Amino acid sequence: MEQKAFVRIRGGSALIYYGNKITGEKDLRIYLAHEFWHIIIREFYPNRKMNTQNNATLFAFFAILDKDIFYKTKAKELTHT
Repeated sequence: MEQKAFVRIRGGSALIYYGNKITGEKDLRIYLAHEFWHIIIREFYPNRKMNTQNNATLFAFFAILDKDIFYKTKAKELTHT
């Protein structure tokens, strides 16, 4: 199975790579947030043992949920065409 996104961490730097099979802005935000979770865990909890894949996916959905609601509702009130 080909990964749609992954992170490489070296020293004090991190790069998130994603492929062209990710379609749509929402999907891209989900994958980036998922990989960002891996960076957070690695940097702030390096010795903690946890199921990182499930937690990263959960974090990604919660991280973008409010943003999607914001764009669909509140942003329309705050912008002009």
